This record gives sequence, C-alpha cells and structure tokens, in this order.
Amino acid sequence: MELKDLLLIILATVGWLTAIIQYIISQINQRKEKIIERKYIAYSDYMKKYDEINNHNRNNINSMLNMFTNLQKEIPLSNPDEMINIVNKFNESTHEYIQSIMNPYLAIKHELNTLLLICSNELQIKIIEMKKTIDDCYNDMQKCLNGLLSKNISMDITELQTLGDIEKWTKFKTINEDIIAIMRKEIGNK
Repeated sequence: MELKDLLLIILATVGWLTAIIQYIISQINQRKEKIIERKYIAYSDYMKKYDEINNHNRNNINSMLNMFTNLQKEIPLSNPDEMINIVNKFNESTHEYIQSIMNPYLAIKHELNTLLLICSNELQIKIIEMKKTIDDCYNDMQKCLNGLLSKNISMDITELQTLGDIEKWTKFKTINEDIIAIMRKEIGNK
C-alpha cells in the first residue's frame, strides 16, 4: 500500500465521518424545529382562546350594565309585592350572566392543561398559578350563583362585589403577561 492509497483512505474516511456528523446535526436541528413548531401552534391556540374570552367578557359587561339599569328603573315604580318578582327576575338574569362568564374560563383552563404537556418547567409554574387563579375566580362565581339560586333577597352584595375584585383580575392579567413572555422566549422571540 502506497502513501497515495493511504491518503485516499483517510480522506474518504474523513469525508464519510463529516457526512455522518452533518446528518446527525441536521436530525437534531429538525427535532428542535419540530418541537418549536408544536409549541408555537399550542401557544397560538392559547392566545386565540384568551383573546376570545376577553372579547366575550367585554361584550357581556354591557349586558350586565343593562340589567342594573333596568333594575334601577323598575324598583322605584313597583310596590313591595312586585319588588320580589323584580329582584327574582334580576337574580335569574345575573345567574345567566355569571354562567356565561364561567364557561369561557373553563375553556381556558382546558387550554392550560394542554400546554402542560409541552411547556418548560418555568412556564409550568406560571400555568399552575394561572389555573389556581381561575379556580379562585370560579369558586367566587359559584358562591355568587348559589346565593342567587337560593332566591334570598337579602343576599349579601359582597358576593357580587367579589366578582369585580380588581386585584384578582389584575393578578389574572399579570400572570397571563408572564406566560406570554415565557412562551415568546421558548419559541425564540425575545
């Protein structure tokens, strides 16, 4: 075997090793890209659902304000017997309103459960915090619904006020902003 043959063998071996290494690196990069793509799709679905809920709740605020306006108009004109019917009708309307608010939050909780399958540990902490916040809001809404269903006219107004607790909604918004920031970081948008 001559030096020329030996150099050809070494050169061919280096060429094959380079090709194999490039293939392995290419496969690793493709896997990473697929994971990022899956995360992007899941994160986009979450964002769409969250926007849908925000729009739904903004539209429902007007219907709640209309219920209060109608109640204020009817109560001064009614006698005590009619007042009970008016308040019961208001309770039923409020019950339907709260029920319509609760359903979208269950949907967002479902989206969060889906995200738990693909998220990082950092995002998982925020998702769990968001789910706890949703559960707290849901429990407050359920207490309010129970008060309305009891048809108790002297239902404590604080039960309705807990639904408008700015601190809870601010926490909800802050956690969501944190989740979005982590999502952006995970898919490569800083």
